[in-house]
Amino acid sequence: MFILNTFALDLSAKKIEYFYDVKDTNAINFLTGDGYFSIQRCVYIDPEDDPRLNDPYWEFNSQEMADSRHFAEIIFHAKSVTLVPKGKFIGRYDLISIKLPTDVDIKLIDFFVNYLFSGDFVKYDDEVTSELRIKQSNFPDEL
Repeated sequence: MFILNTFALDLSAKKIEYFYDVKDTNAINFLTGDGYFSIQRCVYIDPEDDPRLNDPYWEFNSQEMADSRHFAEIIFHAKSVTLVPKGKFIGRYDLISIKLPTDVDIKLIDFFVNYLFSGDFVKYDDEVTSELRIKQSNFPDEL
């Protein structure tokens, strides 16, 4: 018998904020009724200079509940996004599930694919239409 011991952080976003190149950082904030979940990434760091600085920074409600690590997968669903970190987020969570205030849209997917991440770990659930699917670049685009 296989038992999966997964701890999920389940959030329900009331609002989404996008920040493009603010103080050399791109960021997305998922605002909940009583807090937030933020993903931030430095825009101009050369990964060869210091690879750790190129890791996304995740923050849950405060800087004390923050972590810097890569994602194993990001999965878009019709009304939510699932973030799977490489290792446990803040030493506890195996995945973060965020219910969105509206259906997933091109702005959200484009921000993840072109402003936060590069590589090949963005996935789409079958319920996400082909019009919304963006091929992820292997290299960050220059802004």
